[in-house]
Amino acid sequence: MKHIKVDGHPGLVRDKKSKAILNTDMTNYKKYIKLKELHNNEDKKIENLENGLSELKSDIDEIKNLLRELKK
Repeated sequence: MKHIKVDGHPGLVRDKKSKAILNTDMTNYKKYIKLKELHNNEDKKIENLENGLSELKSDIDEIKNLLRELKK
């Protein structure tokens, strides 16, 4: 047997050779991956909104400058 069960943690085992703790609970692993993906998507949405806001600010500044030029 390559793995030893970790007491008190049914989804974890220890690799005999490397002594690493491994997660064997695929359900929780898939939930973690899905949650990580959701967070990444939220981060991308926020970044896109920030970029859009920055572009709007730049456009407004350009319009202001053009209006000032017209007043002269």
